[in-house]
Amino acid sequence: MNKNLDDQAEKLREQVGEYQEKQNEMSSLPPRSSIHKRQQREKKNKKPKWRVRFVLIRLFLILFLLLIVAALVLPNWL
Repeated sequence: MNKNLDDQAEKLREQVGEYQEKQNEMSSLPPRSSIHKRQQREKKNKKPKWRVRFVLIRLFLILFLLLIVAALVLPNWL
């Protein structure tokens, strides 16, 4: 009976070993530094989009303030 348990464990060890070999072959990841450099480049390319958003927000803020000023001044002026 003890011999059967050893045989079962040996088969499982072989299967795990084969699985780990396949995983090592498939998962060759790039160095972390190259990933961070790529992310930094992508961030630099996205900066103009933020500027456009801020310009639109400023424009809407100015229009809103002008609308408030016009609503307060026009009834007294007319």
